[in-house]
This record gives sequence, C-alpha cells and structure tokens, in this order.
Amino acid sequence: MEQQQQQQLGVVVAIGAVVLSALYTFLASKSNKKPDQAKDKGRRSRSRSEGKQKVDFTSLQVLYDRKCFGGRQIRYVHESKCCQNKMIFSVYFPSSYKDTQEGIKDLKIPFVYCLTGLTTSDEYFPTSTGIQKWASKHDVALVFPDTSPRNTGVEGESETFEVGTAAGLYLNATKRKWSKWQMYTYVVEELPEILSANFPRLDRQNCTLLGHSMGGCGSLQIYLKNPNKYKGCSCINAVTNPCNGVWGPKPLTAYLGDNPDSWKKWDPTEVVAKYAGPPLKIWIEQGSEDPYLNFDLLPYNFKEAADNNGKRVEVKLTYREGYDHGFACVSSLIEGHLFYHAKILGRVKEIRKPSFFD
Repeated sequence: MEQQQQQQLGVVVAIGAVVLSALYTFLASKSNKKPDQAKDKGRRSRSRSEGKQKVDFTSLQVLYDRKCFGGRQIRYVHESKCCQNKMIFSVYFPSSYKDTQEGIKDLKIPFVYCLTGLTTSDEYFPTSTGIQKWASKHDVALVFPDTSPRNTGVEGESETFEVGTAAGLYLNATKRKWSKWQMYTYVVEELPEILSANFPRLDRQNCTLLGHSMGGCGSLQIYLKNPNKYKGCSCINAVTNPCNGVWGPKPLTAYLGDNPDSWKKWDPTEVVAKYAGPPLKIWIEQGSEDPYLNFDLLPYNFKEAADNNGKRVEVKLTYREGYDHGFACVSSLIEGHLFYHAKILGRVKEIRKPSFFD
C-alpha cells in the first residue's frame, strides 16, 4: 500500500514538473518578445510626440473669460515664434462681437492696441483704468499686449525694473542674451496674424494705437514706422526721447549695445525728426505734475523735432494741470482718448460740445 502511494506521488511530481516546464517555456517566450514590442511602441509614441512638437503659433489658451460692461474681457496665452517663448495678451470684445450671431458674421469691429508701461503687464489698462466702459460705449474692441516675454530662464531677467521682465521697450533686441525680447516684431507682425487667425471680425484695416509711458514710446515709433497700418495714435505721459532720458540708456545698452547710434531707430524723437511719410496727427497728453516729465518723458523734445521736420507730423501736446504719471492720471483722461480713437475709427455717432477731453 505504501509502495503504491509512493508510485502515485512520483507520477504527480513528474506531471507537475512537465507542467512547470511548459509554463516556464511559455513565459520565457513572452518575455523575450517584450523588449521588441516595447521598442516598437516607443517608436510609435515618439513619432506621435514628434508630430505634436510642430507648434501652432496661432493657437490660443484662455486664461480667463469675464463679462465686462456687457462685453467680454478675455486673457490668452500662446507660443510666440518671434519671442521663442510663451506670450500673453488680453482682448476686450464689446457686446456686438458675437461670431455666431446670424446676419453679422461679416461685420468688422474696429479696435485699439493699448500699449502699457514699465513694470506693468497686459492687465494694467483693463484692471486700473476702466477703459472698457468707454470702449463699450463706442463699440470698439481693445487689444492689450504684454510688455515683455516672461519666465524665459534668462539670467537676471527680473533683477532690475529697467531691463528684462516688463521692460521690453517695444524694440527688437540685438544682444544675444536678450534675443527673446522681440517686442516690435511681436506687436507689429505676429500679434496681428494671431488676431486674424482667431478673431476674423476684428478689423485690422481699422485700428489705432494708444500708449502710456513706455507704451507711449512703443506706440509713437510703431506708428511712425507703419503709418499705413494704423489710423491714428495718442499717448498719455509717453516716453518720447529715451536716448536722452535718465532711464532709457540702461535698457537700450542692454538690448542693443553701447553705441548710441544703434538706439536712435527706437527713439520716437529721432524717428519723427527724419519722418518722410504721409501726413500724420498725434495727440500726447501729459500730466503737469508727472515726476518723470523732465527726466524720462521729454515730450517737448518730440514736438520740437516734429515741428522742425516741416510739420509732416502734427503733434498736439496737451498738459493737464495737477495730474501725475500713474493710474490716477490715466483713468482720469482715458475717456477722452477713447472718444478721440472712436472718432478716428468712425464710431462716434453723437455730436457734443467741446469739453475738457477735446
């Protein structure tokens, strides 16, 4: 009996050994195939990944979308080709801008590029001045570019307020360190293409420039270099002659080098002195108590250069008694500037008597 049980146990063990051997062989064969299969899968994944790396520079991501004076205040981020970095801008759409509304898809909306100043961003005008109220009244859109690339990884980009983050000066830097600072090309060429691709009802043939402080510097030199792209230009407390200011030489040297002749291309006073294009009108409004008036802004230099150039550019320089440089001044004067732009853009329907803003 015991011998029979031992024989049965031996059979079971043998069978078990055969089964385990077969299972081991099966698992080994599967294991041997896995590296090749993983490699193939990896190749397919990389191929898809490589395909995704083809960047669509006109594609936008919404950072926020808020109702504002009947319209929408929307902030976007996108990949910038010229700045080689993510860039942010904002747009205010009046209530009439509705792409899906029947019967008005082909109607164009005029708009104003609003360029803001040193240490600020695309949110300065929208959050500090109440500008949307007047844009809504006159049925115009507003486009707010940022003041520089941000978070680029460039060493020292945020160490000082004069150079780097929020200090783009609306020029194209030539020094290698600041090669991503291509704000002129961004505002004049890339951003308009993005607007056309995403917002076809914004009328690129009927737009103007409005600038404050450093944004005034950008607006003036952009307008003078591209008089056929914009219908008009106005500024509040504009930097008009950075070559001769206290602040200007530092960023100009950083971005362009230490040859002052290379700076002149980006200095509105130097540009207007040699302007030879069609007749233009520019309105500069200046707070009389602005602490930067005689150090960095120098609007009288700009007007004098324009007057001495055969008055091809008619400059209206208006001083506002008691006003300083910042948002209190800008928010006080912004109604008049939106009225000024609305007239140029063909949006003013009312007739009113001359006032403080005219």
